[in-house]
Amino acid sequence: MKKNIILSIIIIMVCSTLYATDYNEIIQKAKSESKSVQNAELSYLNSKLTLEKSELKDELQITVSGNAQVSPDLTVAPTVKIVLPNDGSTTITATVPSSLNYDDTKIYSFSPKVTVDHNFDLSGFDEDVLTALSNSRTALNNEYTYQYALLSFENTCISTIKTIVNLEKNIENQNYLIEKSEKSIKEKLALGQITTSSITYKQLINQLELSKNTLRAYEKQYEIAKSQYKEATNLDWDGLSNLPSPDLTLSLLPTGNTKVIVATIDEEIAKENINSKNASLNPQNVKVSGGVESANSKNILSEKNSLTASAGATYSQGNWSVGASLSSSYDFNKNSFDTPSVTVSGSWSNKTTKRSDEIELQKLQNSLVSASNSASEEYTSYLQSYNALQLEVLQYEFNVTQTKANTEYLKANLENVKALYDAGLATKQELEDAEFNVKLDEYTQTVLVLDGLTLSNKIKMLNL
Repeated sequence: MKKNIILSIIIIMVCSTLYATDYNEIIQKAKSESKSVQNAELSYLNSKLTLEKSELKDELQITVSGNAQVSPDLTVAPTVKIVLPNDGSTTITATVPSSLNYDDTKIYSFSPKVTVDHNFDLSGFDEDVLTALSNSRTALNNEYTYQYALLSFENTCISTIKTIVNLEKNIENQNYLIEKSEKSIKEKLALGQITTSSITYKQLINQLELSKNTLRAYEKQYEIAKSQYKEATNLDWDGLSNLPSPDLTLSLLPTGNTKVIVATIDEEIAKENINSKNASLNPQNVKVSGGVESANSKNILSEKNSLTASAGATYSQGNWSVGASLSSSYDFNKNSFDTPSVTVSGSWSNKTTKRSDEIELQKLQNSLVSASNSASEEYTSYLQSYNALQLEVLQYEFNVTQTKANTEYLKANLENVKALYDAGLATKQELEDAEFNVKLDEYTQTVLVLDGLTLSNKIKMLNL
């Protein structure tokens, strides 16, 4: 709490002295002008759309088909197929094959039929679990990448501003030193301490020229930095105001950050991939079917009206299957049931890809071990980054305390020099030096706050 109070005092002093443009306005303007931020936003939106598409539920499928023949007889066979959006892909098929003679014999055939099929997967593997894990991974990565890009961009802007402020400080200091050196040389010449032909004078002039060259270098760097700032923000540099107080609250997330969570999801995906492979190597399912068909026909010799019902089931496991079906018909013309028909079937085939499947399964198991190791390493990396940031925060808080103490010292020294100057015990140069040191310290305070904002963003980036 004490550190926050000290930092707040520094921020108030900085914002009330040097700068004019709102910090948040600068950052928001820079984000709105940045092509990299725009690309990050577009990538973020496209990823969300892709995820939304992958999460769309299966819908009811209806297929209508048919054929017709008009010669020599009228023959039609319309068919409607409906697939329900469930795990077993329940399929309902209805067809009405019909025919009719054109002559006066009135020969016709009309046989509507409805069948229903459904599959029961007994392998225990649920494809939806793997899909949900993959979608969660995509969503987390998408959000992390976008937010990380925004924070990284803000830190880049802060770095540009910090460069400008440091150059302003260097230019201010260099100008003061040059002015002070020129004044000192004039005074020494006036007092006869040196002459224009003396070695000392030439040394002082040489040092002065070096200082001026350094100043020109700073000024060139300053113009370049302002140009970079203009390109990034579309604003002309005129300083900044309302620097926010850095939030240096650092807390350890029990489950780790997004990168740790994604690594954990990768481990779960690896497990599900093994389950999926096992399910494909040892499929277990039951297919049940049933249907009703009405046969109605008439020819020269006879007329038929019957109803046939059938039901069956097939159990499949691995490379073998067994099934049974039952059908029975009722003849309306005879008012009797036909003898029920029972059919038993089975099949077996040898496994030709056994070794290939074993290799594939071993690769998936190795991937699981690797994913588990990666998850542990990612959490360890998170803890190490957390500990490193703790040290950075402690160092920053120490710097804040030191800066505050130095600021108080410079101000107290200025008041003391003023009193001495008023009493005739200090020179005007000593007073100007004390005043300049206070002014120069304001740049140091600004840089300190900017460093705090950078550190605050690093904390946010760690715990994304």
